[in-house]
Amino acid sequence: MEKSQQYIDIIALGKLLVDELQLHQPVDTLGRWMAHHIAEVMLATERATGRKRVEAEDRCREAILALWKHINAFPRDHRPLKDIELLLATIQALAPDNGAYFYQSEAQSRLDNSTLSEKTKIWLELARGINYSAHLLITMCLKKTAHDIAEVKREYFELAEALDEDLPIMHVVRVVASSDQNLESHLLENSRMKAVKALINRRERLEKMVQLSRMLAQDLEEKIKELEN
Repeated sequence: MEKSQQYIDIIALGKLLVDELQLHQPVDTLGRWMAHHIAEVMLATERATGRKRVEAEDRCREAILALWKHINAFPRDHRPLKDIELLLATIQALAPDNGAYFYQSEAQSRLDNSTLSEKTKIWLELARGINYSAHLLITMCLKKTAHDIAEVKREYFELAEALDEDLPIMHVVRVVASSDQNLESHLLENSRMKAVKALINRRERLEKMVQLSRMLAQDLEEKIKELEN
C-alpha cells in the first residue's frame, strides 16, 4: 500500500526527534529512553504487515505527534527548538511596559504647547527620536535572529507546516521573521516607491542616531579629559 505524504512527513519528523535526543544519550537517561521508544515504534511499524501494519502506523503517528507536542518537556539540551526560547526571553526582556512609549502623540502635543525653550524642546525631540530608532534597531535584530533560527531549523518548520502541527513557539518565529506590515502592505499594493521611501526614512533615522551618538560621545570625551587634567 502506498504511503501518504502525511505519514512520510510524520516519519521524517520522528527521525529528526530521535536524532536530536540521541546527541548526548550517554549522559542522559531520559533522552535515551525517549529516543529508544520512538525508534522502536517506527521499527515495529516497518516490520508489520497487513492489518497489523495499519494499526502500527496509527500508533506510530500518534506517538510521534504526541512527542512533538510535548517537546518542551525534553531535557533542556535536547529541545529541538531551544534557540527559540532565547529569542522569546529576549523579546520579553525588551518588551516595554504598556503605555510607556515616550513618543506617543500625546507627548508630542504636550511638548508643542509647553513653555520650554526651543533648545530644550530639541533635546526632548532628540530623545524621542532615539527611542524610536532604538526600537527600530531592536526590531531589526529580532527579525534577523528569527530568520536565522527558521533557516537553521528549516526541516522542523517545513514538516510542522506540512502537517499543520505548528507549535506556539514556532508561530512566534514565523511572525517575527516576517514582521514588516507597512512594507508588506506597500508591496501588496504594488507601490514599490512607498516601500523604498519607508526604508529610506528608516535609514535616515538610524543615520541621525549615529551622528547624535558620535556628538554625545565627543562630549563625554571632553569631560573625561577635563577630569584627567
